[in-house]
Amino acid sequence: MSSSKEIIIECMKYNKHTYLVNKDQDNKLRANCRSILDLVGLGAAKDTALEIIVEGDDEEAEELATRLYNALRCEDSYYMGFENGDKRQSI
Repeated sequence: MSSSKEIIIECMKYNKHTYLVNKDQDNKLRANCRSILDLVGLGAAKDTALEIIVEGDDEEAEELATRLYNALRCEDSYYMGFENGDKRQSI
């Protein structure tokens, strides 16, 4: 499974608007984490500086941001470790 697909599946478990920004690009495009085209369009490769944006200031938003951060820092791009956490029902 691709990293983009894993990000989409994980973000669909939360009722939050979630975005990634490629900080290495001058235009700082914002990619919707529920859109494969947006994520692929980021052009993010290994060691790309990314900003994670999760709208909301509640515990669930913080949890999703932390899970994405930890997964994106994972050394193995084919295993992002999302299965090791609580499962939320898809919306």
